[in-house]
Amino acid sequence: MKIVIVSDSHLDVYPLEELLSIYSTEVDGFFHCGDSELSENHPIWEKMVTVEGNMDFPGNFPLTYSETIENNKIFMTHGHMHQIKLTFDRVIEEANKEKATIILYGHTHIPRVDIIDNKIMINPGSISQPRGEIRSKTYCILEVLNNQGKVTYFDNNHDPIPQLSSTFVYEK
Repeated sequence: MKIVIVSDSHLDVYPLEELLSIYSTEVDGFFHCGDSELSENHPIWEKMVTVEGNMDFPGNFPLTYSETIENNKIFMTHGHMHQIKLTFDRVIEEANKEKATIILYGHTHIPRVDIIDNKIMINPGSISQPRGEIRSKTYCILEVLNNQGKVTYFDNNHDPIPQLSSTFVYEK
């Protein structure tokens, strides 16, 4: 499994179109963790799935999204409704209901990977308004092969950011 994960693009559609152009033949899916601020009718959503963020018009997108790719159950949310800035407890609880082992979220604009209760939690950062220690506009690619996982972060010039990237053992 190989997926592109992006979040918090805040009306900037160009990087989303660029990601589709670059990776369309290389990945199994494109996931946007909310705050696109785009219309639900925008053509980008024909190839990319998204959830509602706190800056999106309420009701245009689902609050959560789940999908299974190659036996990997993915749960995606923006995070604002799960108090993601304070705790992972609520999002983990909801992911458990979905039997998901991969959690994608946004909202904080800070790229990070955590493994909690055998769940891979990934925030791709923001492709338009970065926050935190590393001030690069970011997105990431998650690759899972058997029980090996790898998250590679990239800046908006598509250069890898090694200090953010990580590998891990993944038990489904």
